[in-house]
Amino acid sequence: ASAYQPWLDKAPGNTANGREYCLNRNNTQWPLSRGFWDYQSRCAYMMRQGQPVVDLCIYLGSEVSNKLLSYRLPQIPEGYDWDVCTDDALLRILTAQQGKLKAANDMTYRVLVVERLARLTAKAEAKVEALKQQGVPIYDARKEGDYGLKAFLEQLSLSPDAAFTSANQPDTRIFFAHRSTGRAEIYFFDNHSHDIFSQDIVLRDSKGMTAEYWNPDNGQRYTLNTALTPEGNLSVSLTLDAHEAGFILLHKDKALIQPSLKRTYGQAEEIIALEKPWKVDFLLPSGKRTTHMSELTDWTLLQDEELKHHSGTAIYHQNFEKPIFADTTQRVMIRIDGLEATSRVWVNNHDAGYLWCAPWEVDITPYLKEGENSLRIEVANQLTNRMIGDLYLPEEKRTTFATTPLVKPGDKLLPAGITKSVKIVIR
Repeated sequence: ASAYQPWLDKAPGNTANGREYCLNRNNTQWPLSRGFWDYQSRCAYMMRQGQPVVDLCIYLGSEVSNKLLSYRLPQIPEGYDWDVCTDDALLRILTAQQGKLKAANDMTYRVLVVERLARLTAKAEAKVEALKQQGVPIYDARKEGDYGLKAFLEQLSLSPDAAFTSANQPDTRIFFAHRSTGRAEIYFFDNHSHDIFSQDIVLRDSKGMTAEYWNPDNGQRYTLNTALTPEGNLSVSLTLDAHEAGFILLHKDKALIQPSLKRTYGQAEEIIALEKPWKVDFLLPSGKRTTHMSELTDWTLLQDEELKHHSGTAIYHQNFEKPIFADTTQRVMIRIDGLEATSRVWVNNHDAGYLWCAPWEVDITPYLKEGENSLRIEVANQLTNRMIGDLYLPEEKRTTFATTPLVKPGDKLLPAGITKSVKIVIR
């Protein structure tokens, strides 16, 4: 980001060493970026509530490299969160308290884990032994190896904070974080995978609580299907689209108004494809140009050179009949497949929301009317394609300018616009 962006008539304008300052008025996606900022704001607010709940504190030893090398960590079972520490925390901050490891600001850990290749000074060895004598469970991977932690936790009868199973690989796994406020338990789940995740997740210490799903994308609360385990904890049914993230909130507040919506993603649905031709208004530097698409197409596949290299906003228009569905509890969504941009959806001139991330759908139920309904989708892609197109134009005909180049001859155009389909989804 840069506050220094003096040009009002040049885009991207001020750049540095081949990098674009994305947080400025010259970013073509800026006008449709509010959904992204609202999402960040909601997540940041939730993740500042209460205290983190972390089971494992992994001690790296007295001689620590400049970079945390993840391959040196023990095999950490899924469902347990962890922090790392060095001598600074071990010797100055960490103490034993009622069989737990206590840190600053009343933060506690259930287990101290000594990393397998850790080298300890005599002072550090003595501190680890003292914590052990005071009742803190310690897993020493120097003696027990990297693969015995799961069995060690089972011996302690320490069940996972969130019990689930994923591929648990760097590029396909479930990440989670847990914070406790005293009144509520906040779990954040991130499906870091190209596949849909759908499981019943058992949440530890959830007896007597009610579970809700809080969606950071639209700010809505939803009820969730739950069941009780033999121990009385909640087993919560959760489905997340590929690369979707959201919150499960547990509470005992009987006075809290229950959500009026139910989380139904992943359940049976009726799909109606919008297959009529689309009217598309391209907002070009030279003015608005309207075209019609018999089927949705990647802009870079269009024959017109100006449309092919368009970077900025285009507006898709279509009308549709209100779908018929007998169950009044069902909701109607607009889903966009193959969205290579940020977008904003309008139904009957009502703002239905922004689309920029999974699950690529917005709820349009409140804005529907009987008979014909109007749909307008504003779409904005990034500036790359126009900059590539300008490389092959005389300088006086170019519409982009960068203090340091961001593209070069031979760079490929990036997919742009709505490249696959728009559907009505009833669930």
